[in-house]
Amino acid sequence: MNNENTDFKTDFLTWSEFRQRNFITLILLTNTATVDSHDAVTALLPCLADCPESVLAYFIQIIFSQFSTYESILLPYIHDTQNPDSVRLFMIMQLVLPHQLNEPTIDSLVRLYFNPHDTAMAPVIEAFVNEYPELTLPSLIKHTLIPHTAIRSQALLQIIGQRKIKSILGDLSQFPAPVIHSIKQVPLDPRPPMTPKS
Repeated sequence: MNNENTDFKTDFLTWSEFRQRNFITLILLTNTATVDSHDAVTALLPCLADCPESVLAYFIQIIFSQFSTYESILLPYIHDTQNPDSVRLFMIMQLVLPHQLNEPTIDSLVRLYFNPHDTAMAPVIEAFVNEYPELTLPSLIKHTLIPHTAIRSQALLQIIGQRKIKSILGDLSQFPAPVIHSIKQVPLDPRPPMTPKS
């Protein structure tokens, strides 16, 4: 099965972006109850990390509408966060099932935003921060104290806005001076999240 998956991945990634997009659509929008369709999705998942960004974004859009059908295939990816493609699926799962959110999960999502090579996921993460500011703020605050994540943390704080941050955190004097400084640099009103590429 591993050899089959490797061959599948090689074939898939040598296709044009147009063919990849159509292939994903065929898998996810046709008769999703068939065994063949599920096998195809299982083989597709390990390919995602090497997909062009727009193909990955396209897959994300579709999976939101088809998630319940493929839940049994995607669930194992929640716990396998060592591989980039697994982390992507892990993040999407948590966005679809917010009741499963916890501190390590949220921190994993936020850390993905700090990868400059993963721009396809940035709009999804920004939308997540916009939707759940109370849940993401503790992780963002922590990352403002780390030099290599401070600037990107600041970008996510801007999505929440200074007024909202203060209403969530309350008395800022309980935080270290660098955190207070970061918060004061955030505009009062939030900036809108990015729009995902189509």
